[in-house]
Amino acid sequence: MSGSQESTETVGALKAQENRSVAGHTATMTPSGWVAFGSPPRPVPAPRFSFCAPVRSESGGFPSVPGPTPAVTPASSATTPAAPVSPIVSPTSPVEETSEEEDVAPRRSSRKRKRAESPEEGSVASGTSSSSSDGDSSSDEGGDPHRALLRVCCLRCAKYLAKSPEFSCVFPASSTKCTRCTHLKDKCVPIPPAVAASVRDLLALQSDFGAAVGGVRVGLRARIVAAAATLPAEVRVAVSVAPSAAEMSAALLRNSEETLVVLRQMQRSMAALAAGGRKGKGKKRG
Repeated sequence: MSGSQESTETVGALKAQENRSVAGHTATMTPSGWVAFGSPPRPVPAPRFSFCAPVRSESGGFPSVPGPTPAVTPASSATTPAAPVSPIVSPTSPVEETSEEEDVAPRRSSRKRKRAESPEEGSVASGTSSSSSDGDSSSDEGGDPHRALLRVCCLRCAKYLAKSPEFSCVFPASSTKCTRCTHLKDKCVPIPPAVAASVRDLLALQSDFGAAVGGVRVGLRARIVAAAATLPAEVRVAVSVAPSAAEMSAALLRNSEETLVVLRQMQRSMAALAAGGRKGKGKKRG
């Protein structure tokens, strides 16, 4: 028993001697000798940079001794992943031009333009003509009431206002007769110049009657009926006082004869002046 214990202790001592470690290095005994493995790599010392500038001392003007500067270790590219780099766009960088072309409208010919502009010109011309006609009508209304009432109201419709003050005389654009005279198949007589002023006042009352309400409307209706009822008498008086057709033709004949006498006198005086000028030229030559 003592011999076996000594042999086991000897084998354990030999195995303990086979593995040795010194200062972090492990060595193993092999038949060929000691083999070292597992030695850690030595750390690489980081470079040190000093960013302190020499400072001039206030007392003697000598540079002060800079203090210890911290060591700056550059970050390794292996430990920190690189961030994606985005392109920097400056205000002056050229803008990429798109290849798409803008749709260009086809140009129209001058003939088509003229044809398209012609309706507008016609509307402008019609507007100017209507404005001129309105100006003429306003001037006529101020000067001659008889002419202003043409195609506005006829004598038959003016008399009919005594029965219906709401009635209005209407002249179609393509007809010389009003709608009421056309329906009655009778002659459409214009307003005589002698009663033109009275009819004009009657139509003014009718326009006020259309916009009035209540008691004012009732009063205007009574005035229109009374004024329209007196029109036939005024027309008869104007016809009786007016000269007959024979008298008017005789007056025109007298006016024409007087005009002829004046023209003959002017011709004689012009002939006398021409003869006197010829005689004066003959005396100068002789």
